[in-house]
Amino acid sequence: MAGTGAISLWNHYRELLWDGRRWVIAAVALFIGGTVSGYSAAISQPQMVIEAMTPLIQAVAQVGAQVVAASDPLTRTWVIFRMNAAAVTQFVALGVAGGLVPAINTFANGAMIGVVAAIGGNLAGGRVSPGVMVAGIAPHAVFELPALWLASAWGMKLGVSWLLPGASGRRMLEWRETASEAAYILVLAAGLLVIAAAIEGNLSLALVQWLQE
Repeated sequence: MAGTGAISLWNHYRELLWDGRRWVIAAVALFIGGTVSGYSAAISQPQMVIEAMTPLIQAVAQVGAQVVAASDPLTRTWVIFRMNAAAVTQFVALGVAGGLVPAINTFANGAMIGVVAAIGGNLAGGRVSPGVMVAGIAPHAVFELPALWLASAWGMKLGVSWLLPGASGRRMLEWRETASEAAYILVLAAGLLVIAAAIEGNLSLALVQWLQE
């Protein structure tokens, strides 16, 4: 029975993701657009970008300090997961406002990646080499970014799909179906974020500390 349930769940997610592929593509496209924009802005106006990102850098530094100060792997994982899970939940929940919030946030997250790629060392006061930055970001980003894209995709769908011409005559049913889909997506995103947080708070942290010795 357990095996049958797992297969059924797998098939449900496969169908869900395939049917929502256009929304996922839109989320990835927004992220890439943000990355390109952030990179271009950082290259052309590095000082202005650094000043604009100072509050964000300070917030990230506070979370990083909590992670480093944590006494065990589970606590480190929880600190990171709690922050990221709250973010992706907002992506979906605030999508009801016409899908604008997840769209803007996805673009902004891409822009931050672009800025880090362009002038990441300067953001850290020149103390971090590009290699160390890649080692600190890449391992967990493999899981964290898909979670972000999925949450963004269904946040946008939640706010837009029921307004499209194809939903005429069944708009509230379309909205309820999308809300049900979004709940499944949040569970999947949460699973990805647990893995990402465990890697970021333990493997990535240890790798960065080793490279900086």
